[in-house]
Amino acid sequence: MSGQVAQAPGTIYVELDQTLRAMIDFSAIRGTRARVVVSAQGNEAGDSKGIEVYLNGVAQVCEVTWNGNALQVCLAGSWTALVGYGTDLTLQVDVKASSATENITVYTVDLEIEYY
Repeated sequence: MSGQVAQAPGTIYVELDQTLRAMIDFSAIRGTRARVVVSAQGNEAGDSKGIEVYLNGVAQVCEVTWNGNALQVCLAGSWTALVGYGTDLTLQVDVKASSATENITVYTVDLEIEYY
């Protein structure tokens, strides 16, 4: 299985790849909450690795974090309320590692949105 490697992104969130940005029309889907589900792996045993979906330049939408270097398959973050999302918004995928030297390999990122 091949994935996209974030080379030593550090311990704060940084964008994985600008080509992964997506625009979502929240007024059309009227989402109430969201969560991110990922398959990913770090190459060091440390804690607090993570992937977040971020509203470009504004705020975190949702995230998932894990510890250790085991492959995480379909790891789901907590549901997060979507408040004030009523227009076309650009979302990006950010990643963080447990240290300045760790690489994170991202295999899948799925954004689940509950709507009414």
